[in-house]
Amino acid sequence: MRILVFLGALFAASLPSLHARAASVHNRPYCMEIAYGGGGSTFDCSYESFEQCLRWKVDISSTCMRNPQWYGRTPQRYVPR
Repeated sequence: MRILVFLGALFAASLPSLHARAASVHNRPYCMEIAYGGGGSTFDCSYESFEQCLRWKVDISSTCMRNPQWYGRTPQRYVPR
């Protein structure tokens, strides 16, 4: 019984770190806002570049934009010379 209590406490203690790790995967420099017909919308901030966001654009009601909560380094665009 003590082992089960210990494992349960260990699992509960690890949940915040798992949530932070999962959130960091979807917090990238660019977001897509997907608008719904009833006036609601959702944000998907899992894109590394604006071009990647445009490739995955769902339909005309989707908008790609820079993530306002992104504080990391934005990937530089390769410019051939």
